[in-house]
Amino acid sequence: GMADAERLPRFDHMAKAAGLKKIYDSLYGPMSMFAHGAGTQLLTGGQDGFICSQLQAASAVVRCEHLVLANRIRHSRTTTEAEVASIFQVLL
Repeated sequence: GMADAERLPRFDHMAKAAGLKKIYDSLYGPMSMFAHGAGTQLLTGGQDGFICSQLQAASAVVRCEHLVLANRIRHSRTTTEAEVASIFQVLL
């Protein structure tokens, strides 16, 4: 049955469709190093500030994902750039 199951869309494709490709690309790279184990060398030498910034970035990404999904599912509308910018506290 699994062979006949529809494959879920890739995260980068969903980010592009949602208009969040630039944000996805800039945050995914650094975070994926830790997720896939290749970034452990960055942890040597007291990288507490780096780790803290990555946790804050990950938190902002999750809040954006929640906003995009809530707007789409609950309100049947797309999320605006201003709404995303307010979470990241940057101008897009």
